[in-house]
Amino acid sequence: MIGIAMVQNYDIERDVRLAPGEHYELQGYDFYFSGLRDKDGPNYDGYIADFEITKDGRYINTLHAEKRFYRTARSMMTEAAIDRGITRDLYIAMGEQLEDGESWAIRIYYKPFVRWIWAGSLLMALGGALAISDKRYRFRKSSKPQEA
Repeated sequence: MIGIAMVQNYDIERDVRLAPGEHYELQGYDFYFSGLRDKDGPNYDGYIADFEITKDGRYINTLHAEKRFYRTARSMMTEAAIDRGITRDLYIAMGEQLEDGESWAIRIYYKPFVRWIWAGSLLMALGGALAISDKRYRFRKSSKPQEA
């Protein structure tokens, strides 16, 4: 319940315009768009955007968000980058390249206590397993009626 309440009330989502070399700050985390590189696969053309995340000048992680165009299906697909933590998750997803040819629409998410939702479901499963192990709830063999 705590995880659901925290995510519903305190998650932050921002759509920003960023070009390589620019940064955006959200909830004390600095997202620096360090570069863009090509990544072509066997059936798609793609890009990888590299983001360095810091908080208070301390390095947190480097995330790699992807944008792919599948030639045969003629469809675009976004692979979000995720930095997981006990008290928060950070997500970055690439949007479309903007008209200036350098900037991209980037979506940044800050979601607190997402892992607590999963921990709650594990606790419920553990409670169910404990309840099943109680002998009082097991099936009993039916007894034969006694003859008089």
